[in-house]
Amino acid sequence: MVTTATDTFRCRALEPKDSDVLYPVPLDAVFQLGPEIFRQFKDAPDLQGIAATLISRDYSWASDLSLRLLWKRNGGLSSGRTVFGRCVKTSALVRHLSDADYIIWLAADAARDYRLSNLQVEAFLHQELGHMAVPSDGDDPNPGIVGYDFEGFTQTVLLYGAFSPSLHEAAATFQQLPLFEAAAFRADVRRFLDAGGTVKES
Repeated sequence: MVTTATDTFRCRALEPKDSDVLYPVPLDAVFQLGPEIFRQFKDAPDLQGIAATLISRDYSWASDLSLRLLWKRNGGLSSGRTVFGRCVKTSALVRHLSDADYIIWLAADAARDYRLSNLQVEAFLHQELGHMAVPSDGDDPNPGIVGYDFEGFTQTVLLYGAFSPSLHEAAATFQQLPLFEAAAFRADVRRFLDAGGTVKES
């Protein structure tokens, strides 16, 4: 199956004309307001709206779950890599206090520093939603966090190709990217590697 640019935009929550516009990420000054204890996170009704669209389209099984979407002031680093977001399963106590089965946050500093577009914010949000585990009958209705489908170092893949089963599945997906997106992806990877970077999904 070959995916066209038009097909790709159809499977996104945004209209094509809006996809490349920079996302209106909250400024750091917004996090300075209020008591110190509340300065790390801000409610994100904008992300809540995007998540509702993505859930109705791609994660309909999660429509009964309660989600809390937040902007985090600083995402920080994990193993030297920028953290763009997290999906967190709430404990019983946090669930009681927040009335949320999962809390998902995106890092405002990273979104600003990397000048993320509307489409990129949607993609990061979609990725975090993918961490929610599908409940099974008789189990805890909030069963946990799902790991990534694949992980690896870009340089290793460039040298050895899709050497693992998870990379084989990912390669088939990447090959279906529209030509202009695949070329842009390869150019981004090359610039990243030239700058001495490595990639490992966590």
